[in-house]
Amino acid sequence: MGSCCELTSDLNFNLAEDNFRLPDYKVPFEFREPYILTGYRRPRISARECLHSLFKRSNETINVWSHVIACAVLVCRSIVVFKQHNPLEDAFVYPLLSFAVGTSAMFFMSSGAHLFNSMSSKSRHVCFFFDYAAISMYAFSAGQAFYFYSRPLNTDWLIFRSYSVFVAVCVLVSILSTYACCASRHGRLIDFKFLLRTGTFAASFFINTLPYWLRMWQCSSDVDCNVVSIPYFKRQFMFFVVAALANGSRLPERLLPGVFDFCGQSHHFLHILCAIGTVDEFTAIYLDMLGRRKALEEMSTIPTFTNSLCLTLFVLAANVAVVFWFTMSMKSIENADKKKARGKGN
Repeated sequence: MGSCCELTSDLNFNLAEDNFRLPDYKVPFEFREPYILTGYRRPRISARECLHSLFKRSNETINVWSHVIACAVLVCRSIVVFKQHNPLEDAFVYPLLSFAVGTSAMFFMSSGAHLFNSMSSKSRHVCFFFDYAAISMYAFSAGQAFYFYSRPLNTDWLIFRSYSVFVAVCVLVSILSTYACCASRHGRLIDFKFLLRTGTFAASFFINTLPYWLRMWQCSSDVDCNVVSIPYFKRQFMFFVVAALANGSRLPERLLPGVFDFCGQSHHFLHILCAIGTVDEFTAIYLDMLGRRKALEEMSTIPTFTNSLCLTLFVLAANVAVVFWFTMSMKSIENADKKKARGKGN
């Protein structure tokens, strides 16, 4: 009797383990990742099972934990900074606060998307819709911080002499990035999804960091040529480039399918390198806020609640609206498919 119970217990344990170690041919096509052959969680598991998978070996484990840790590090770093520079007392800190919130939200949403994407086909899409929106929000908040703290003091470029022009471009890029990435999960664009998403966010990164690039290129004053933050920005750029190349090319798993299923795949490089780079980015922005404050406060455009935090909330609402639009579109597609199936059955 005891042996039978032990055998049943072992069998249940093995079945539970197998729920997080399925080969690719045992999961639907839409749950598979190119060149990743094993380590899939069973589709349509519950939210509780998704949370349980945090402590199981699967091909999503590093994707989740890398950004859980990054989020915790950034939150702790932000708490230390904002204890010294209280946003309630100092409006000049608003863009840095916006960037800290946007970045933390990106890490949090990314972890959630990779953790809960096995609940259902629709949940998988919606999880990553919100993930794309969070990345776009992070990019916008970075652009805002770079404009207020890192833009060149003397320039003929209209986009930097007028905050309205620059922020209008950043808002448009943020919304279009979310739209393009959500669209890449459907239709003809799905074959180019990794290149499209990587290219979209690379373009967004370049546009939002343009104030820093122009400042380094012109470097016409001691304030603009301040080298304290430059090493951090250069290092962040290096990390982001390597991450983008790995994710867009699907290397190294393209060369050795199945070898990097648990550790070392391109998306792991994307997560880890971008997390490290973003911490460097926070440091670069913070150093510019401190070192260039006196010169920037003498200029006409300075941070206020309306042009920083309030605007960030508007962009957040716009990106969430894009997510809901795609979610509702999915529902319409599902209903249309059901009607066609019923028609064929009749």
